[in-house]
Amino acid sequence: MNEYKIELLIINNAKNTIFNNEGKIVELFKLNDKFTIQQVSDKRYYKLIFKRKIFRFFIYTESKNIYSIAIYTTNANSLDILTEAVREFKITISSNLKDCNYEVLWDDVGIHYAELAFPEINKIENLMRKLITKFMLVSVGMDFFDNIPTDINLRDDKNDDSGFLHNIDFIDLTKYLFIKRPLKKQDDIMKIIDSLEENTFPTDINLLNYKRDSHWNRYFKEIIGSNVDADVIKKDWDELYKLRCKVAHSKFLKKDEYTKIKTLCENLSILFYNALEKLNEIVLSEENKETITEDVFSEIEGAVWHEKLYELIIRNFENEFTLKDLYVYEPLLREQYPENNTIRASIRRNLQKLRDDGRIKFIAHGKYQITKLE
Repeated sequence: MNEYKIELLIINNAKNTIFNNEGKIVELFKLNDKFTIQQVSDKRYYKLIFKRKIFRFFIYTESKNIYSIAIYTTNANSLDILTEAVREFKITISSNLKDCNYEVLWDDVGIHYAELAFPEINKIENLMRKLITKFMLVSVGMDFFDNIPTDINLRDDKNDDSGFLHNIDFIDLTKYLFIKRPLKKQDDIMKIIDSLEENTFPTDINLLNYKRDSHWNRYFKEIIGSNVDADVIKKDWDELYKLRCKVAHSKFLKKDEYTKIKTLCENLSILFYNALEKLNEIVLSEENKETITEDVFSEIEGAVWHEKLYELIIRNFENEFTLKDLYVYEPLLREQYPENNTIRASIRRNLQKLRDDGRIKFIAHGKYQITKLE
């Protein structure tokens, strides 16, 4: 039979108070008319009745003015009422004792809900990885992962067959389908403008290709018949991440937090399963496949290249520089990353990331300026 316990440590710093021993602390709790407290055989053990439920109550003096109290139940159906009882204990302490603090030492109810939440989080996280991986392999192309430069492959263990995306953090998974990006690089539109002789765009230029939108909105939203926008999914995922951190960091989870986790996971699961079922209906042009691949490479290699390229820029340029200026350092970068055969592409991708971060400014075609940070 399982026993559930919530344990508090009470630190009573109040001076000249009558509540200065175990018995007096029990009398303090009796001031709350929601409780019925009856002493059992040993003076430290009591029977606590709250909302018609019976709990065992224990109090122990740790040192002067510091007391441990614990409330127990073996009834799994009484867990929520146990939590309410402890809340009433805290209210009673705060209402009657000044300069008195308490710490939660143990909470089996919180652990219980964390244990229920973990499988839900684990399942939705792997479902998200499955959707991204299948989209990249089935829709974008079977050779997607084979083309990732070795120096940006985040596999920690070459013998690990759990899948590439299992090395991507939970919070970063939304970057692949739910972050807004243009289909064509917005720098390219400057090339078109520079080539114009009149104030008219060529008819074969689709300006919508330069509009920022997520891959979810472009390719999944319509085929699964959903009106759920990528921004909504990302917001839910961010909220789920915060709750996931509580579980991962062994924090006591409240019932309403578990309920929220369950609701978020259920709603996201419906969307992801529907997207997986319709995946074969997505048709991408070769140009769009290439764009998506470059976007993903940019996210993956960012951890390696992003800061290093910025350091190189700051170290060698005072204000403005060109793409051609950076290409001078291609041999140096090739020496640092000998297995990367796309050095220039990596430079271009990470310049875009630095621009998006506000660290550099795009001036004209192939020309940049360092942003002075205050």
